Amino acid sequence: MNLLLNIAVDGIAYGMILFMIAVGLSVTMGLMRVVNLAHGGFALIGGALAHWLGAGLGLPFGLALLLAVAGTILIAMPLERLVYRRIYGFGELQQVLATIGLTFLMIATVNLLLGSSLLSIPLPEPLSRSVDLGFRQLTAHRAAVIAVGALVILGLWALLDRTRFGIRLRAAVDNRDTASALGIDTGRIYMLTFALGAGLAALGGILGAELLPIDAYYPLRYMVLFLIVVAIGGLGSILGSFVAALAIGLIETASRYLVPDMATITFFGIVILFLALRRAADGEGLSMAVRFLPPLLMLLAAVAAYVLFPYNLAFLTRIVIMVVLVLSLDLVLGFAGIATLGQAAMYGAGAYAAGLFAIHVWADPVAGLLAGALAGAALAALSGAVLMRTQGLTLIMLTIAVAQICAEIANRAREVTGGADGLRGIRPGKVLGLWEFDFIGITGYWYALAVMLLVFVALAIIGRSPFGLSLRGIHESPERMVAIGVAVYRRRLAAYTLGGGIAGIAGALTAQITQLVSLETFSFSLSAEALIMLILGGTGRLYGAVLGTVIFMAVHHLAAANDPFNWLFVISALVLAVVFFLPAGIAHVPTALKRLNRRERHAKS
Repeated sequence: MNLLLNIAVDGIAYGMILFMIAVGLSVTMGLMRVVNLAHGGFALIGGALAHWLGAGLGLPFGLALLLAVAGTILIAMPLERLVYRRIYGFGELQQVLATIGLTFLMIATVNLLLGSSLLSIPLPEPLSRSVDLGFRQLTAHRAAVIAVGALVILGLWALLDRTRFGIRLRAAVDNRDTASALGIDTGRIYMLTFALGAGLAALGGILGAELLPIDAYYPLRYMVLFLIVVAIGGLGSILGSFVAALAIGLIETASRYLVPDMATITFFGIVILFLALRRAADGEGLSMAVRFLPPLLMLLAAVAAYVLFPYNLAFLTRIVIMVVLVLSLDLVLGFAGIATLGQAAMYGAGAYAAGLFAIHVWADPVAGLLAGALAGAALAALSGAVLMRTQGLTLIMLTIAVAQICAEIANRAREVTGGADGLRGIRPGKVLGLWEFDFIGITGYWYALAVMLLVFVALAIIGRSPFGLSLRGIHESPERMVAIGVAVYRRRLAAYTLGGGIAGIAGALTAQITQLVSLETFSFSLSAEALIMLILGGTGRLYGAVLGTVIFMAVHHLAAANDPFNWLFVISALVLAVVFFLPAGIAHVPTALKRLNRRERHAKS
């Protein structure tokens, strides 16, 4: 718990620094439509002035801070008038080249005047003291950073929402020509906004010198970080920048605490994944952050679980793998409406394929995942060619039969599969050639989690695609989809095949992490439990599959630990409670509450 609190405190402080520096970049890029790669240079100018005033002239920290911010603003205003205003209408490439040139000019100037070594900013004695938080000692300076960051977000909100300047600024953002026609001096608004952004950058650079050390090459070293905040938070969005900066601060801090040897890879891997999937559109940063909130929350929950339960990684990894299996079932049942109790067939096929691949072909885990996915998809395609022509009870019984046939084949092929003794001797290699599977299970946990998040995001994209929407249409009314010319059989077969491939991935993960594959991978109970988890969370909503899996497995684990002989009573009570009281699943509870609230309002009116 102490580790989690340390990550939170340091991550928030780091996020506040990123916010103070990046929010000005967000506002100016959103307002003036200029790709300003020189924005980090204003943080450098502020830090350089504070160093010269504090360390060079011996001025008190507070006075040096105020003068440095004021000096940066005085430098920024003529720069906006003489340089930036001339490139507002240029293309993006020309703006990038111009602002890079300006960045080089700032670096060269500071390097000439103050050298290339680190620029220290002496702190006063009160800010150097430690504050006892109970679980750690925190410097007063870092606490002050958090407080100033909070004041900045409140101040910006008041400025933009409660003052005439803010009203005029929003008008200029919405339509510059109309604002000018109404008598608003948009040029002056632009210059003051640009100066405000430069001043905030200087403030963040000075206060954050402890976390982001200042030297002449500061703008080049950290500009990517500032741009990431803007890209995730959204152009011109103050609240979006605040949320993005805090999220980035927490993610990077957690990476450095938990996986220090691969913190940079982990951090940028998460950022690349997010940015690759978001739709680039001005002003949509916050809405995109909300759209991808489920995977972000899952990641944070996984980090918290890793910190809180370090001795239960095997169980946590099992939960993550089961989430992948239940997600595959959600695609098949929740999206396409294909009732099945044989998802374990593809899961087992993937497990045996990955195990045999690692033993006889190649021990690379990623290649093993592909082998498992292909095996699961192939089995689903072959069996689905027949199964997708049936429906109802017949379909359910046939899916069960397929799993039983696969189990019997695996049992008979003893020389290949190990039969009832299971497939042993699986020794997967290093993940991406870097991380070896360890006895404690750390690599296995993060590896399975990464795969699960990729599957979740991929299914989220599929769900919003024309293919995913057609599957939902088939689920609701196959006759209507046939009437409008949709090839229902082929769409159902494609969904069943894709779901089989994802189930095969789950099986491959099990084989690689446990290094054993048994006949239980084809068991009816596994398919039944996956169905219960999906119904518990709610079909058709991916986060419902995740929620249902976590709740079911947690209850299962606790009940079995407390009473190894009678734990099924608890599970049966849970299942019946869901059937009678939450037939749509837990994920649909917020929607049901909203509908109930609307009905009450309508009745009162």
